[in-house]
Amino acid sequence: MMMRTATAAVVLLALAALTDADAQLRSSARDFRWAKSLPAGQWVRVHNVSGDVTVTAVDGDRVEVVGIHRGSGDFDDDDVRVDVHEGRDGVTICALWGPDSRCDDRGLHIESHGEGRRRRGSVDFQVRLPRRLKLSANSVSGNVEVNGAGDEVRARSVSGNVRLERVRAPAVSASSVSGDVEAQIDALTGAGDLRFTSVSGNVSLQLPRSLDA
Repeated sequence: MMMRTATAAVVLLALAALTDADAQLRSSARDFRWAKSLPAGQWVRVHNVSGDVTVTAVDGDRVEVVGIHRGSGDFDDDDVRVDVHEGRDGVTICALWGPDSRCDDRGLHIESHGEGRRRRGSVDFQVRLPRRLKLSANSVSGNVEVNGAGDEVRARSVSGNVRLERVRAPAVSASSVSGDVEAQIDALTGAGDLRFTSVSGNVSLQLPRSLDA
């Protein structure tokens, strides 16, 4: 009797492992991956609606972007997908909901139909950004985090927090409507503006001592 119980337990564990592996494969298959080398001074723009945007600065000239799909397994490519628009001054990457949504240099454009599709899934973006590239990172319902950027930075969220760490840039702006804004600026390397705002959240700043008030 004990042998049968042990065998049944092993079978159940094996089935659970297969189920988890299958779920991971399905998730990996629908995740977004894009990479390309860009010349210094170009823009990398990331626009999200539901999900976080996390940016880490790296050496070199190769941008790498991963979009991790999250949510119930019943949504398909018409519910949420990622589009890439390459222009003369850089690249724009958008998470899109619905077949009528589109992406261009100005960002994402979403056509809403009834309930809205974005409740059925989300995308978390992970970006490896060369320090010599400019960044615009945006999310409507998600946090935006930038670590170590070396050129102009614009970071925005509507209902999430915005956090900048170890930034050395000629100009920096970070804003949120209902979230907190935290910024650690190691150096202002140009004559651009520093702008940090939140409508109903807190703003916390660490600025270089050499910066004029």
